[in-house]
Amino acid sequence: MKTPALIVGCLVVGALLGDPPPGAAQERSIGFTYTPSLSLHDEGTCCSAVGAWVAVGRLYVEHVVAWDSKWQKLAAEWGVPEATTPEMVDGHVLTALWTLRSWQTRRFRTRFQVGGRYGTAVAPTPKASGGGAGLDVSYVVGPAVLRGAVRMLLPKPPEIRVGFGFQF
Repeated sequence: MKTPALIVGCLVVGALLGDPPPGAAQERSIGFTYTPSLSLHDEGTCCSAVGAWVAVGRLYVEHVVAWDSKWQKLAAEWGVPEATTPEMVDGHVLTALWTLRSWQTRRFRTRFQVGGRYGTAVAPTPKASGGGAGLDVSYVVGPAVLRGAVRMLLPKPPEIRVGFGFQF
């Protein structure tokens, strides 16, 4: 598992030290994001998450708060008393990504990003941090930004994100 992190680290360092790649995204935006299935625990995708993002130049930072939506639904279906269900908030995840390559048309911006994540969970997990890549597609309508993304941040499975924000 150390080899993918090393490769991602080398890519990020190379992007930081080298000339900006052609079509590098220079964006300034802020907004809200939603993740239907966030991978927070070792058993796989467990949670829904909401949070906020800020993007400045080629750097994208996102922080989300997750809740165990699947457990809450099962507890309700099984008639488990609310007092015995786990806390609603299941953890936090901070993600930082750097745009390596971008493609832009009049309305759409597509970015290939690399970076890492750090998550803190209510239930302890040995894999709190990881690195990986993401593909981000934004639709720009004046100052508004509609964002869709797929993140592959190891060692967790891929995650789909949607968001809405504004350029500043």
